[in-house]
Amino acid sequence: MQMQLSNPAAILLRLMLIAAFVVIPAQPAAAQAPATQGNDLFLPLVANNSTAAPAGLYAQLLQRVAQHCGATGLNQICYVNGVVSLNAADDGFNAPGAVADLTDGAIVRVTSTGSSIDQLSAAWLRLRTVTPDHALTILAFGNVQIEEIALFVNETDLNNEKTLPSLRFASSPIAGVDKLGSSGLIVANPAEEDLLSLTLNGAALTLGSTALVEATPGAEMKVTMASGASRTEANGGESTAAQNQQVSVPLDASGNATGAPTTARELTDDEFLAQMLDELLEKLKDQIALANTALERLNRATDRCVAGQARYIYNVLYWVRVIEKTPGIKGLINNTLLSQAYSRAANCLSFEVVFDSTVNTTHPNLRMSSHLNMEGMPVQFLVDGRFIAINSSLDYVSYSYIPSQSCGPISIAKTAGELEVDSASLQIAGNKVRVATTLRVSKMPDESATISCPPAPPLVVGEDHWVSVFFNMHEDLWQKPDPSFRFSEWKYNGGVNFAEAVYVRNNTDSGFTFDTTTYLILVHTPVQ
Repeated sequence: MQMQLSNPAAILLRLMLIAAFVVIPAQPAAAQAPATQGNDLFLPLVANNSTAAPAGLYAQLLQRVAQHCGATGLNQICYVNGVVSLNAADDGFNAPGAVADLTDGAIVRVTSTGSSIDQLSAAWLRLRTVTPDHALTILAFGNVQIEEIALFVNETDLNNEKTLPSLRFASSPIAGVDKLGSSGLIVANPAEEDLLSLTLNGAALTLGSTALVEATPGAEMKVTMASGASRTEANGGESTAAQNQQVSVPLDASGNATGAPTTARELTDDEFLAQMLDELLEKLKDQIALANTALERLNRATDRCVAGQARYIYNVLYWVRVIEKTPGIKGLINNTLLSQAYSRAANCLSFEVVFDSTVNTTHPNLRMSSHLNMEGMPVQFLVDGRFIAINSSLDYVSYSYIPSQSCGPISIAKTAGELEVDSASLQIAGNKVRVATTLRVSKMPDESATISCPPAPPLVVGEDHWVSVFFNMHEDLWQKPDPSFRFSEWKYNGGVNFAEAVYVRNNTDSGFTFDTTTYLILVHTPVQ
């Protein structure tokens, strides 16, 4: 639901919706305006059927955000309430309504003395993600320290080894408050159709909804879903969760993830009743509706993907994981409808692999060059991880054998080879899709040069040039003894050229210089 009002505080005095958002896009930092001019906010709200002003603590916090933070731009922080500090010497960030730029390495401290709105401290962060039109928002409240912030600045950060934005944080209960969840981060994604990711304490969290995250160094980080679904990755493991489920990640004494996340578990009734922000979490009344929502989101992502929006490949893979891995979801979905959805999803996961490789050998007395290309090998992935591929010809673009001197004419012969896919995978990792392929040279290409110098018999030279040089220059990728090569260093683009890999190698031995350049492109070719 989208609303745009000149007074953001008035929004919070009307209708509070469970598992939904009031979506009002905030201006970017470069075009900030005073809050009184109606800059708009992304705020996760809670439900009740009354039109009266809600009295709950969470609603009051959101009122303070609406009141003070309308001018907050991307990669900025807003002082919401109580005692908040940014770095050690930022004297300008000293009162509710103050807005400041975040920088890599920034430190944020939020300190509270009690659980009333006058005692509870909070800061609000808007962090840019891979989707430039949307920001992840973080409401830090209670007793929280955030450090080691690393920002997502532009598209080049998509291929950072770590999912950005990233931060490390610790939260501790407010003294004298016996309620659960008195301190932590409320992480919200206001984009209904886009999944956004960040790294918290070394664990990548992707969500299209709202989560309460608490972290105790030396113990664990808890991700509790207030609405929607999430996927948490850490130390080679993953766990998906839906509304009212919780996932835990073990932390070392420094607050870094040390193990894989646990399987999601349902919160107990007592845990619901004991929450300090009691409006943030509400008991789920219809599990079937939640399961059907996951199926609906999968179908919508597939529709966009098949229509040519390649970035929704990520969403398709995400919602398949949510359905398959989240406790209590798959068993509630109609088998026929799920089968149809998975069949359509395969139409999204359709590609062609382009392979192009050039091998050069130089010597003071000789130059050889082989250039081979496979235009496009069809590969279709299925949602269960299997794939279907068709072998394709590895054709010569050119071949040359040029000696420094020759006693006669040189004729060239070349025979195309063939490539096949031995294995392939698409895996979501943080905010990107990780691609890996193993290509087998099922038929060796062959080339040679024949030098004719009568009356001597013809001399055949330069045989198997591409095979001999390529295999030796890519020995680290060679799956010996099989003539297969494992390509895993793909750059994720998310467009029509969905991913690409470039391998450049060179070596000098016994006066010969060998150079190879190999390009691989995974082209998205959805089936309409």
